[in-house]
Amino acid sequence: MPNIYCGREVKNSVRTALLACAALCLPAGPAIAQDASQPGDESGGALSQIVVTAQKRAENLQDVPVAVTALTQEALTGGGVFDTTDLQVAVPGLVSQQLSNAFIPYIRGVGSNNPGAGNESSVAIYLDGVYQGAKGNNILDLANIERIEVLKGPQGTLFGRNATGGAINVITRTPGFDPEISLELGYGRFDEKTVRLIAGGGISDTLAASVAFNGKWGDGWIKNIAHGGKNANPFVNENVMGKLYWVPTDELTVDLSASYSYVNDPTFAAIHVSPGTVPIAEGLGGLTTKEALETATTAPTIYQSAETIRATLRVNYDLGPVELVSITGYVKGALRQLREADVSPLPIQLVSGGAHSSQWSQELQIQSNNSGPLKWIAGLYYLNFKEGLGRPPYAVQIGVPSPVRPSDLLLPGATVLGFDTTNNTEGYSVFGQATYEIAQSTRVTAGLRWSHEKKFAGGDQFLYTAVPGDAGDSVPFSNGVLGNDGLIFGRFTLATRDLSETWNKPTWRLALDHDFTDDIMGYVSYSRGFKSGGFNSAPVNPAEEAVSPEIIDSFEAGVKSELFDRRLRLNMPHSCTNIGISRSQRSADQVSRGWRMPPRRRFMESMWISSQR
Repeated sequence: MPNIYCGREVKNSVRTALLACAALCLPAGPAIAQDASQPGDESGGALSQIVVTAQKRAENLQDVPVAVTALTQEALTGGGVFDTTDLQVAVPGLVSQQLSNAFIPYIRGVGSNNPGAGNESSVAIYLDGVYQGAKGNNILDLANIERIEVLKGPQGTLFGRNATGGAINVITRTPGFDPEISLELGYGRFDEKTVRLIAGGGISDTLAASVAFNGKWGDGWIKNIAHGGKNANPFVNENVMGKLYWVPTDELTVDLSASYSYVNDPTFAAIHVSPGTVPIAEGLGGLTTKEALETATTAPTIYQSAETIRATLRVNYDLGPVELVSITGYVKGALRQLREADVSPLPIQLVSGGAHSSQWSQELQIQSNNSGPLKWIAGLYYLNFKEGLGRPPYAVQIGVPSPVRPSDLLLPGATVLGFDTTNNTEGYSVFGQATYEIAQSTRVTAGLRWSHEKKFAGGDQFLYTAVPGDAGDSVPFSNGVLGNDGLIFGRFTLATRDLSETWNKPTWRLALDHDFTDDIMGYVSYSRGFKSGGFNSAPVNPAEEAVSPEIIDSFEAGVKSELFDRRLRLNMPHSCTNIGISRSQRSADQVSRGWRMPPRRRFMESMWISSQR
């Protein structure tokens, strides 16, 4: 029997009332709204139209039979949203957390809290149409953003893989031909400094370019009591993106972008003792923490960094009745860390080493380009995604100082366990969706996708050893140093693996929507999402069975309305979701139901009040 969960997203009515009263007493500022972007040019005090690409074509939000929240750059900035980890303050139904360097989102309760390689998210993240597979590189900077669309519920037809909970689609700004430059500077607690710089303009009549830089630096707020009270979590977040927009003819447009980002935030490596627990170090007479904002480490400096390189090429060609679209994406990431695991300067346990990822994808679309009763899109998709532990090997250090010398491995009880693993995915899919107006003001939508995915798991698990030899023959060790005693790091293999598994699954979407009036639309839909199974990154088990796929069926009914001369936007989706949870050691089914009613109101010429009930 499936487990039944019934719930409603609720924001305290008293809090909402207090916020509304506060808004009436303050100058109006940018509003962050459910199912709404920041208002632009309104006519007669009405709310502006919102354009989204939830169905991979530009459409009015109120005409799309999908639950979507859309936010512009102005709304993000006004709400203090700096990167993807902040999105939950602006998007009802989205809850997220940060584990190590990984962004872990949940939409309507569906998500995956394993940040390791080989365990992809149940909420797909897209940047300019390119899927971002590595969780550890998905803390996306949100500078130079045109808008963000958060699609709720399975998106298995048009967005495909790993969108069982929904999808977060980040769309960056296309360069304009008019010169522009903007600079924002900020300063806050703990010596936090922020910079946002955007510059761009036309290079010729057909070519425009832009460059954007976003940076955040701070001293942190966690004190390391084992090293004189120095700050343990100074952080850096830097991102630069360049874009080219080429329009050689009226029919052809080319968008090319490249970006580099570096994040080093050891906050989640500077762990502290939870109330009511007794750390191992205290029982051994070692120094340990007592306060929530304290840590104690063996190494004087800890770190947790992520570097990411991205490139995207999008080509649109208008053939009149149809439009051709090509989206090519490349992403390469590297993670590095040195973190304490026992909250003390005693050499009990540290974790060091790295993780790596690389992917390239290609999507080809052909879609109708007319205003007739039939609108359709079809496409092909390919993904090659590799990730794993290593480069240098991921190491669990037990009973050794930091940094580690080969001779330290000869101490009683000293153990350093290494992992050098790979988790690779190769996926193909074909998809199509069509919407037909079967009667005046009534439309039916049907979509189907077939996905083929093959997962590979390789690599080994080993013990670091001390052996005589030349420095050039030493096994890589990120937290290791060589002495003058002629010893180097060797390895003793404990286990190896060479595993693979293949899945073939169809997913689909059916929807019916009807315009009751010019301002009120209702819809019902049924959709299925699919997330393939996989293998854990560690420990290495040559007999490991693949994690089962995750399949979700969702039934949704909703109303989208604009009332009082478009001064009130009230969208009310209701969903019932049957969740087949993927498992590593257990399995379960779950059914969840919930109402969401996100109103947005405009009371005065320059004031908006939004709430979620």
